[in-house]
Amino acid sequence: MTEPDALDSASSMPGQRRRAARKFFGVILLIFGLFFIIPSQHEINKAREGQDWRPRQAEITYSRVAQFGGGRADDAPHYRADIGGRFLDDGQEFKIEQIAFAQIDTGSMARDYVRRYPVGKVAEVFASPDDPTRVILVKGVPVTAMYLLQGLGALLVAGALILFWRARSV
Repeated sequence: MTEPDALDSASSMPGQRRRAARKFFGVILLIFGLFFIIPSQHEINKAREGQDWRPRQAEITYSRVAQFGGGRADDAPHYRADIGGRFLDDGQEFKIEQIAFAQIDTGSMARDYVRRYPVGKVAEVFASPDDPTRVILVKGVPVTAMYLLQGLGALLVAGALILFWRARSV
């Protein structure tokens, strides 16, 4: 009686490994899928919120490209436009925390915005009605890239669900 039991357990080992591998890769796909979906949805929500921000005239008082990171060999530098100014109607100062919503900053984009918004320029900026210190330069940026990231995330999550389902049936 012990021999058939030994054969049954030996024949189920490859199935157990296959099941464990599918679960493992399913978890990896699920994590990456959520990594794409959650931040992109946050940016889409912020872009929608920014649609209601009112335009205000402002004078740019500083405009430069700021570098972050790059101090270590394995840390690539990141660049962003560091722009600020003061509103012409009340003189309140502000700092641009984000050029536009649903946009990824690159070094060339940062240089382009610094050229477009030099010190002394009077520009239309968009301020949050709830917190006038929250200001963006560009309103209504298309969020197509964010929707593409969400689609990729959904495909990864679907792949994870398929792997989980297949792991059950092996």
